[in-house]
Amino acid sequence: MLEVKPVRDTSEQKAACEACGIAYLPGHFVYGATEDGALVGASLFDITGEGAVVEAIRPAPGSENDYEGLFILGRGTLNFLDLCGVKQAVMRVHDETDTRLSHILGFRDDGTGTLRLSLVGLFDADCAAKKKEEP
Repeated sequence: MLEVKPVRDTSEQKAACEACGIAYLPGHFVYGATEDGALVGASLFDITGEGAVVEAIRPAPGSENDYEGLFILGRGTLNFLDLCGVKQAVMRVHDETDTRLSHILGFRDDGTGTLRLSLVGLFDADCAAKKKEEP
């Protein structure tokens, strides 16, 4: 089963980033996705005064084609940011894989070459309430 969790220990953050080819940035948040104890991918991001910056969402070796796992990792990262009250996120793009993933997650070019995503309402669906309304 795929699990997405924050990586809190600094040495584990560095190891997860290194394994996924991400340049570790001290003070940033790291989320890791694992399946059956094996690292699938990692995300590195920060919360700023203007919103959030997703520096990278990268696969671990052997998981390069696990787009579903990377999508779930990306959504978990965005959900955390939303729960922290962040209203807008920017995603850095380093290659074609980043470009595809950013678009799948909903990021769009704002006209200046920056990929942005509004988090307002992104995770507000209340399925339980909608089921109650149905006859």
